[in-house]
Amino acid sequence: FSTAIVTGAGLDTGNLVLRLAPSAVISGMVLDESGDPVRHATVSLYREDRRLGVGRIIRIRADSTDDQGAYEFTRLDAGSYFISATATPWYAIHPLTSPRPGTENLPPADRSLDLAYPVTYYGDATEPDDASAIPVRGGDRLQADIHLAPVPALHLLFHDPDNLRDGISMPVFFRPSFDGMEIVQAGSMQSVSPGLFEITGVAAGKYDVRMRGNGRGAQTSGEVDLSEDGQELDVSKMEPSGHIKVTVLLLGDATLPPHLGIVLRNSKTSS
Repeated sequence: FSTAIVTGAGLDTGNLVLRLAPSAVISGMVLDESGDPVRHATVSLYREDRRLGVGRIIRIRADSTDDQGAYEFTRLDAGSYFISATATPWYAIHPLTSPRPGTENLPPADRSLDLAYPVTYYGDATEPDDASAIPVRGGDRLQADIHLAPVPALHLLFHDPDNLRDGISMPVFFRPSFDGMEIVQAGSMQSVSPGLFEITGVAAGKYDVRMRGNGRGAQTSGEVDLSEDGQELDVSKMEPSGHIKVTVLLLGDATLPPHLGIVLRNSKTSS
């Protein structure tokens, strides 16, 4: 919002007072289950935004923790903020459930280290609806630490529907995050037999899975609930992404403004 200043003859404009609120800072640490700092964790900052007339919580910045597990967001305006952190346990290993040919005689890996960190929000919640808001006023310097707790990593089976005719692309996992979607990095995808792949390092949860089809553009499966180890990722029900062509016309002979923007909003996520 703004306030108009009217100038002109007979108007007193010599004693204007412009009050500026000092910016704020949110800093903190990302810690593991032992209370040790987590290096190179990705920390995301979200803010409640009402500029389009509808309240939304959107991601506005990201930072990476340093070697002491610390992060910092500076020059923040007053408002309500949220923070999340994602990372991979440094000690985690993801052995294949179905060994590849020629590896049968290797010693088995320790499955107790087959772990993953779920996306964790400030307040140590793993769902955005349970995240704690951080109210910020001008000049605040706030501390917000996040504690990560490992969970068993899932191993998913993925059948290539096209039998490697034109190569294979790894499915990309997205998780709902407030009023949007954010990519979640899986461990790896390896071939265990012709046309069959195993995806490792995925924490249980509800995801939107997308992958590029052969000549058909990006595809999405919608929401997939991953809850069991060895679960098959069924991509046969994926639907091709849609396309929208928009034409903007102005009444009369008026020309389009040079910086015209068109916004497409999702009715479910408000993004």
